[in-house]
Amino acid sequence: MNVLFFSFFLICIGFFSCNTKAGNSAIASVDDSIQETISQPAQVEKKIAKNLPAPKNCNLLLPTCYRLFEYDYSKCISNKWFELYEANGMYFLAPPVYSIEKSYDECAEVASKCIRGSSDRNTIVFVNNPQFVSGLIKTSYPITKDIMPNNSAVFNNGLESYSVAVFGDLKENVESEDNWESYTNIKLRITRIDSEGFHDQPLFTYDNLSNDSYFKVLFAGDLNKDNRPDFIIQVSTFYEEYTIYVYLSNDSQTAPFFDLYAQLLYQFDC
Repeated sequence: MNVLFFSFFLICIGFFSCNTKAGNSAIASVDDSIQETISQPAQVEKKIAKNLPAPKNCNLLLPTCYRLFEYDYSKCISNKWFELYEANGMYFLAPPVYSIEKSYDECAEVASKCIRGSSDRNTIVFVNNPQFVSGLIKTSYPITKDIMPNNSAVFNNGLESYSVAVFGDLKENVESEDNWESYTNIKLRITRIDSEGFHDQPLFTYDNLSNDSYFKVLFAGDLNKDNRPDFIIQVSTFYEEYTIYVYLSNDSQTAPFFDLYAQLLYQFDC
């Protein structure tokens, strides 16, 4: 009886000991992997980025640096794209003149690539649209207009006017009307003003924006050669990111008379 009990006891100890060693080995393996990822974030992200394709809807880029853990945006651009740029106070569409440089984002601690324009061009955006034509862009509009709540930027091409306006509901007991946080139900819209009156096209509605928010018209000019202005609008709803929108005019006489052609979210958070 005692011999049987002692044998059974030895078997149990051996089984428990084997399982414990196997468990520690698995845990140690996981810990080593986590530690390697933590100690070498840039190398790990760089490996991941090599396997990421460029986004399918990549048709708009800024002349700036892009972190590689998102996408390798440098794979998007080619000499078939167009560059919208300013030179000597005039605006042009032309085949892009650019270079791609490897870089490193100190803030996020990841590898990046920078798309640089030519030094003699003030590049606004790179855009991919096979229907565009190279040449001087017809525009008589003031460019780079900041728009505060309940204000607008008006653009006139001689035949009709266009207003890009921001509207919001002022909250109760606010200290300043120039503060984005003082408004709710904020709307961005384009209004076409012609001989028949006003034609509104709502674009966005936001709520509870921060004081670092802003709306800006980066460009207004005839990109698609239909004698109507097209708009490039920059919207920031957070202090570490902004979105660029390209709106192209269509031949409609009633809203919507602008179509969203492209957009790009650019983040620079730490």
